[in-house]
Amino acid sequence: MSRVEGEQSSASREAERVQHETDKRVRDDKTQSADRQAFGKLMQNQKSARDASAKTGQQQQQAKSGDAKGPDLARTALMARAGGAQQSKLVETAKTFQGSLEQAQHKSSTADQGRVTTRDTGKQKDRVERDDRNEVLQAKVESKKDRESELARVEAREGQRPNAAIGQDQHKGSDEQPKDDGAAAAAAAVKKAAQQPQAVQGAKTAQPVKQIPPELLEKLVSTVYLAVTEKGLKEFQIELKDGPLKGGFLKISAENGKVALSFSGIGASEKNLLEASKGDLMRRLEKKGLSLSRFEVK
Repeated sequence: MSRVEGEQSSASREAERVQHETDKRVRDDKTQSADRQAFGKLMQNQKSARDASAKTGQQQQQAKSGDAKGPDLARTALMARAGGAQQSKLVETAKTFQGSLEQAQHKSSTADQGRVTTRDTGKQKDRVERDDRNEVLQAKVESKKDRESELARVEAREGQRPNAAIGQDQHKGSDEQPKDDGAAAAAAAVKKAAQQPQAVQGAKTAQPVKQIPPELLEKLVSTVYLAVTEKGLKEFQIELKDGPLKGGFLKISAENGKVALSFSGIGASEKNLLEASKGDLMRRLEKKGLSLSRFEVK
């Protein structure tokens, strides 16, 4: 074989080899492309299957949820009705408790007001009684002072009377006995006669004006006060059974803290006593909070 033929044969073989490799690459490419298409189709089918399965599961879940939702709704409605009934019961209980509490508070307030009123009335009565005792005590003290003053005036008058022993005392210490010729007795009689009218006049001047005893006035004032303030009397009449006004009657009219007194059935001397005691009676009434608007003695 010549060198040319050898080269041609070698070139032919190289061309075959190249062709063979090219064909092989084409076949491989086709195979790989087919494999890729098959794999993509497989993946697409698997994805479609998964989506369908997921959709089916979701539908089933929704169906189950719908089936379970019915009892839940029923239970919710039942619980709502039970809660409403319980709330209504609680509201009713609260109203009942509130009513009981208001009644208890009203009773307590009424009882407190009653106790306060009773306490104030008791304090007022105690104050009136204390004032009465003080006035009676003061009246006794004043009466005692008047008696002591009257006794002192009587003793003073007695001390001004002539004493026959004075003439004898003037000669005390002398051995000579006084001569009784009747002149001293005559002078003493004249002096006594001159002094007696003056002593009587002094006694009349110093003698206080007679009035109703303070105890009787205070008793009368307390009777009027209790009848007007506590009993609420507007007009009433009492019979006087004690003291110098015994047997008389007193008519009392009261309005807005003012009282009118009208005495009847008493004598002239008792009238003078009442007129003399009018100022003291008015002051005692004012101490009780009462004003004397009219004073009559029939």
